[in-house]
Amino acid sequence: SGIDKIDKNPLSAEKKDIAINLSEILNSDIDSYRQANLTVWADSIAQADLSNLTPDKLKIIEQEIKAGAIPIFMPGKDVQLATTAEDLTKRFNPVWIKNGQPQSITGAYFWDHFKKLIEAHAAELVEGVPEKPYISLQKPAQNPDARTTNKTVPDQLDEFNKIKAERKKSNKANVCIQNPAEYAALQKLFTERLKEVCSSSNLALNTLNPIDSQTYTRFINLPFSAVGVVPYAYFGPDGSRLGWTGGVADDPNSRSGVRLSVRVEI
Repeated sequence: SGIDKIDKNPLSAEKKDIAINLSEILNSDIDSYRQANLTVWADSIAQADLSNLTPDKLKIIEQEIKAGAIPIFMPGKDVQLATTAEDLTKRFNPVWIKNGQPQSITGAYFWDHFKKLIEAHAAELVEGVPEKPYISLQKPAQNPDARTTNKTVPDQLDEFNKIKAERKKSNKANVCIQNPAEYAALQKLFTERLKEVCSSSNLALNTLNPIDSQTYTRFINLPFSAVGVVPYAYFGPDGSRLGWTGGVADDPNSRSGVRLSVRVEI
């Protein structure tokens, strides 16, 4: 998590009453989106009715939280597709704390190919995303999934399919490749929540690094550029900003991997 002297993530601890916990998180996410001027996102998830979560869906959520994931409330497909490059540049900045001091973060860097995909509303940006608001369960680890690093993009796709097959055999929920909107929400909300949890628990927060401070998350299901470059994202401490850029798809980079998302429609 990038936080000093805290081994157990307080956000992924098992809760006795998950329904109440989800209601609190929903309200917190609505507030966070509104404060970032993501009004359409806030309005979208505000329509979520948690009474629609069946026992089976609640069981999935509990299982994923126990496995280290955190629930993030996401708008549906149309709202995600309408999210602009400007939104991703300005409105999803994570919290960054160094030596006990909050650090300023500048607008994200955007690679032209990535920006064109967003402006063209590329269908791959919302592959497998529900029409309605949903809960995305993601692990807020500093680095991408270790099983997907040191691999080319074709090998990462193969590994992802193996993970899906293993989960199906173990009767676990279907998992998807994390998309850019989910990544942006994870960067923002995880660090905000962790700061709030530490503050309310009187825990000293000397260091809080946004995820991918030394690594890169590839979006391996998005279209490559004409020269075979795959879109990826990261946080660059040197530039004090998020980066929406790309890397060579055939490079088995030890620092480039994939993140996963379990999606539960509300």
